[in-house]
Amino acid sequence: LLLARALVEHKRFSDSTTHAQRAIALADADSDLQLQARLLLAKGHLQLGQTQQCELELKAVEAALERMPEAPTLVRALATDLRARVLIQANRFDEGLVLEHTAIDQAIAEQGPLSETAAAIRLSLAYSLIVRNRQKEAQGLLDAALTALRARGSAGEMKAALEESGLVRQMVVMAMVDHNAAQAAIRKNLDLVVAKGDSVPAEVRARIEYELGIVAHLWGSIEEAEQLMGQALLHFEPAPEDLWERWRVATWSGASAMMSGHHQRAEKLLQLRVDLRKQMGNAHLPFAAFDHAEYALNLGMQGRFADAFSAISRAPQFGTAQGDSASSDYSSVLPDSRTRLLIDSGEYAAALASMPNPNPQLPDSTERSASFLMTGKAHMRGEALCGLRQYEDGLRWLRLEIEHREKLVSPQEPILARVRAVAGLCALAARELPSARQLATLSRTAFTAQPGVSPYFKVPLIELERKLGLKLPPP
Repeated sequence: LLLARALVEHKRFSDSTTHAQRAIALADADSDLQLQARLLLAKGHLQLGQTQQCELELKAVEAALERMPEAPTLVRALATDLRARVLIQANRFDEGLVLEHTAIDQAIAEQGPLSETAAAIRLSLAYSLIVRNRQKEAQGLLDAALTALRARGSAGEMKAALEESGLVRQMVVMAMVDHNAAQAAIRKNLDLVVAKGDSVPAEVRARIEYELGIVAHLWGSIEEAEQLMGQALLHFEPAPEDLWERWRVATWSGASAMMSGHHQRAEKLLQLRVDLRKQMGNAHLPFAAFDHAEYALNLGMQGRFADAFSAISRAPQFGTAQGDSASSDYSSVLPDSRTRLLIDSGEYAAALASMPNPNPQLPDSTERSASFLMTGKAHMRGEALCGLRQYEDGLRWLRLEIEHREKLVSPQEPILARVRAVAGLCALAARELPSARQLATLSRTAFTAQPGVSPYFKVPLIELERKLGLKLPPP
């Protein structure tokens, strides 16, 4: 049992299941030890994406607990937590949420207010709440978990630094925390780890530096992000059976490679991202829409439109994430990506026809987007209208997008630089020469400050400068 538990901690789930099965055979029927072993076995199956095997073991534990009113409360907490995770993975978040809070209460009843088990459950639940736009609830759970971890001494402090950095980064993804605040929080954790010196494994520092790289990527500092993430990966590598961590690295390293123009490397990583989601058994979750979207957009950035459209058509359909306070509809992610591909391939009429009409009863701000997938509604509508020579309307939408993005990202962010160049081309066609020149200058300034981005972003500026008669070197 102890060996199985240690192997789970080291993400060696296949080996852990072997020893958990041996422990089940050796332990007395329905004993505390046997229930713990079955829970470890079920957890190993879940981590490996073996949902049916997990369900069999978990049901056996739940049936035994019904027969054992005297069973330890901590075992009940672990079983309740695992059932909650299974429900959440099945997009039954509301039911899972209730059970997770029950599991936290059970763990605290057994271990006290600083329960390590309760802290682990709180951290997992905080992430699930963040991705469902429920920041206030998540923050309360995160604060309680960090307090419990930090009370456990130096090792707990390092765990807290690592966990907080990851969740703060996810808050940036969800536009809950701005870049400066997130960077400050993660750097504070990094400084804490560095101050401990060699007593802390290099992997811990590297993982926090990787989170800093993701935050830089989201801010639009692509070169900095590529450097930070690449350097961090020299010092840590996810275990082969740690599917979640491998998925996370494939996601962000793939996105970084895509934005920096390393499209073949990005393609391999983004395909791995899709494959790992399937292995984990949660490819049906609405969030998986972004896995397919980024894979297709990376192909489109290379001009491989047939492959990109095919990737979109092969992807499943997605809906809403249960429990999302913003009622985010992930069903639009892939259609929006298809619209982006239509625009990039010059099919402006088809692109505009594929977009829902803006609601005249709502302000223009409803069409703005902070998307890092180049699929902002205002962005695409404006670019399509300009492509159809409806310059006045197109410029209005593009200026909305520029105004919005300027508040959210670095001045050198390549999507912003590209939108400015697209708007400049539209302004030039509309005979707004001063505006076209100004937009060209702003776009050129961004690419001069950060040249190491994909050529895809620079194409509109090259065309704009040529039409303006500017004889400048390629950005």
